[in-house]
Amino acid sequence: MMEYLSKYEIPDFPKNSLLKNMYVFDFCSKTECNEMIESAELSAETHNGWRTKRHFRYPTTDIPLSYLDKNNNVCWEKWFDNKVSEKIIPILSQYYKCEFLSFHDLFIVKYGGSGSNKALQTELDIHRDASSCLLTCLITLNTGFQGGGTVVPALSKDNKKQILINPVGSISIHCSHLLHGGAKVFGDIPRYICVGFMKIDALWINRIAYTVPKDNLDDLTTLNRLELYEDLENNMINEIPITTETYSIKDTKIKKSYLTLKPEIKWYYIEKFLSDKICERICKWAEDKIDYITLDTVDNKPLCETKIEPYKLTEICGNEMLPSILSFSKVKTRNIHMIIRKYSSDENCRDSLGEHYDCCEETIGITLNYKSDYKDGLFYYKFDDKKIIANAYNAGDISIHNKNMLHGVEPVTNGNRWTLIIFINHIKAGFATNEMKI
Repeated sequence: MMEYLSKYEIPDFPKNSLLKNMYVFDFCSKTECNEMIESAELSAETHNGWRTKRHFRYPTTDIPLSYLDKNNNVCWEKWFDNKVSEKIIPILSQYYKCEFLSFHDLFIVKYGGSGSNKALQTELDIHRDASSCLLTCLITLNTGFQGGGTVVPALSKDNKKQILINPVGSISIHCSHLLHGGAKVFGDIPRYICVGFMKIDALWINRIAYTVPKDNLDDLTTLNRLELYEDLENNMINEIPITTETYSIKDTKIKKSYLTLKPEIKWYYIEKFLSDKICERICKWAEDKIDYITLDTVDNKPLCETKIEPYKLTEICGNEMLPSILSFSKVKTRNIHMIIRKYSSDENCRDSLGEHYDCCEETIGITLNYKSDYKDGLFYYKFDDKKIIANAYNAGDISIHNKNMLHGVEPVTNGNRWTLIIFINHIKAGFATNEMKI
């Protein structure tokens, strides 16, 4: 049983969300924190200094944990592996009902200071962390600095009450989509923290129900859509009814703009509906079945796709998955036609897809791998001569649009992009829903 030191409830989150609370736990000793700081400074000297450009949108003065040299015979990666087993895995299991998979990134951050020991930055703007992760952890490594701390605007209207400074050796864990920042550090002593973006897996990830309209998706408020839907029987619900109002961005210009679009042109987006494991299974099944020979009659490029029948998808994903996906559809489903498509920069492969309309009432597209696996190749919509990049470019993300939405895929210039596409009520013979073996 892991007991927390502090607990902060985020008012913006739904009542039943497992991500509603930010917890602080005891994690390591002050001696270990001091040794980690010493190792970071020594490693910066031997690895061409602290990094300042590793993160694009909100860069920090940092150094990856993997760069840390041994200090007093401590191998920090091995030390952290032990801490994951001892602390992080039990915490995530108990408080977030999820399984730890890996760190997307793990690094030491430095703020402020003076003289030759001064970091490039003294603060960090309000932001959200890596979109491919759902949980962020932060270990407080020192004290003695002036100012500083983690800023969480949602905690209070009072600016002073928004700043959290946790005990040295403690770890705080919060939803990566939570708006937060780093308060300005003054004086001669720098502030040091260790930050990790955690990849997790859980049944409830497939039950996150928040949809996003057409605008600049990375800048939208997503907090009010991270909710665990429960029922009395098994604490999980298989089908979540989603409407265009589900995202409920209260009285914002984005919502008004979306709701005033022509009713015949609609699309929406659901983040992280399928888990990484399921996406990997689908790609593995399709790998040796892709048709690279047949040319598409539309653009004379190789199809680079394979058909998948409902019963096969059910074998791979389980009985609940396909009905849950189809529950998001806005039309009465009479038949479905499903393909897995591969976009690649390799020679004799399909790298893109020209702008077109689908020959079906509605299309559900599910991204099967991460944006870091390929370069460019973004899926987009187009209307009023404007190209809108859909935010469905990480494994498990879903985009849904109707037959009136012009769309395409930009060329992939490196790597492979995988997508599962479900055409609902396709004009060609699909799989009738009453015949689906699920």
